[in-house]
Amino acid sequence: MAKSEKSKRKPLEYLGWGLWSICFVVLYGPFFYLSWTVTVESMRLGVLPWLMAFIMAAFLAGLITTVANTILQRRLEAARKEESRAEKKKKNKK
Repeated sequence: MAKSEKSKRKPLEYLGWGLWSICFVVLYGPFFYLSWTVTVESMRLGVLPWLMAFIMAAFLAGLITTVANTILQRRLEAARKEESRAEKKKKNKK
């Protein structure tokens, strides 16, 4: 495998924390709104809505990131297997 091909694949293999951060920021707003509407009617406001939104967004962002990383890793593994099969066929033809 050439070095340029390897460098192109590297970002996909190490996508985890970046994707988690993006998902967390995107999900925090809706979860904050949800926790605010749930807690504002029943108790005094404080840290609770902020903390609830943080926990829910972190959990769902982790779940989304895990699924996305699993899909990407399986695709990369399939591409590597296909590459090795093509190389074996090339060697057998020679």
